[in-house]
Amino acid sequence: MGFWGTSYNRAGPRRIRYKNFGLHYMCLVFIAPTIFVYVGNHPNVQLWWFDYNSHLKSFNPPEAHPSIIKDIFHGREPTHSSEESYDTERRLTEDRMRAGEKF
Repeated sequence: MGFWGTSYNRAGPRRIRYKNFGLHYMCLVFIAPTIFVYVGNHPNVQLWWFDYNSHLKSFNPPEAHPSIIKDIFHGREPTHSSEESYDTERRLTEDRMRAGEKF
């Protein structure tokens, strides 16, 4: 019967507990996403989150030049190499480290 009981007998403590749990769970399911959006979309919270997880940036590989895939798709020899992307990323990282930027 879910949240609504029948009137044939009195609800015992177990059924009342399940009913209260169901009501709290339903409120949480409908209200929590709204609260998460209101709190999580605040710019200060997002900046804190990005700063807190800044160490995760280093695990993402650099992006390759978009013309590489186009050249391969059209059967041409690629004009750029993915090694250039890695070299660029390494150079930028070294420049940031010399400037004292926190990672």
